[in-house]
Amino acid sequence: MLSCHSAYQHLYKLSVHGVINHGLQQRYLYLHQGQFGCGPDFAISILHHHLHHVLTGPHAAQPSTLYLQFNNCSHENKNKFMLAYCNWLIMNGVFCNIHLSFLPVGHTHEDINQMFSTFVVGMHHEPRIASIQQFVISLDKWYNKPCTRPEAIFLREAWSFKSWLSGHIPHIQGTSKPHTFRFFQNSATACVELWSKDYVSSDSQWEGPVSILRDDPPMTEPSLLSPACLDPEVLRDTEHALQNLEGCAALKQALRDVVG
Repeated sequence: MLSCHSAYQHLYKLSVHGVINHGLQQRYLYLHQGQFGCGPDFAISILHHHLHHVLTGPHAAQPSTLYLQFNNCSHENKNKFMLAYCNWLIMNGVFCNIHLSFLPVGHTHEDINQMFSTFVVGMHHEPRIASIQQFVISLDKWYNKPCTRPEAIFLREAWSFKSWLSGHIPHIQGTSKPHTFRFFQNSATACVELWSKDYVSSDSQWEGPVSILRDDPPMTEPSLLSPACLDPEVLRDTEHALQNLEGCAALKQALRDVVG
């Protein structure tokens, strides 16, 4: 039970991003503290982490085509860096084809939204979730069906994909309006081509090809993204709260290790 003094403390910030892999029937909640921001670096890092997880595991799948669906947020997903990353995957032979689709504005009934709403409703009935561990444990209770229960992953690192790709992306226009993109390698020219159209189901013609990544792609690994500094106000509040709790020596030591 939380002490009454904790009511005066800053709430712990836990951000959640979701991934559903329909091909493998897997669901994930990526947990973080907002220390990596929420721009292209962070969005591509989650995708990169997931692809590495499913393509290099003991039972790794080797599909030739990747289907991606994101919300239509240009700050995180619909930008030249995400397009360049998809191009880079094709160029390095990870996939032969990539179909990238963006949801229309105002969508409210997607399965990813349903996955989020389940734990939101659960926390509404249990508002005093005191730790990340308690949140993760509660997922078993909130998601009754194992097939819909996501696995929680605490994201400890992200990569600086923007700076890694920036010098290899030519000036491009016309990527904000289309909602679907297709990447593939032209067998005759060996070049990766990007084609786009309004929607997959629309009668409009595919437009392209466009080169989103120059012929000299980055050959090194992207550097790790430096996390933002922890809020000193939160650290002071945490230290003060722990002084009023019994039996939390390990937590006190962990805080001293962080603060230094």
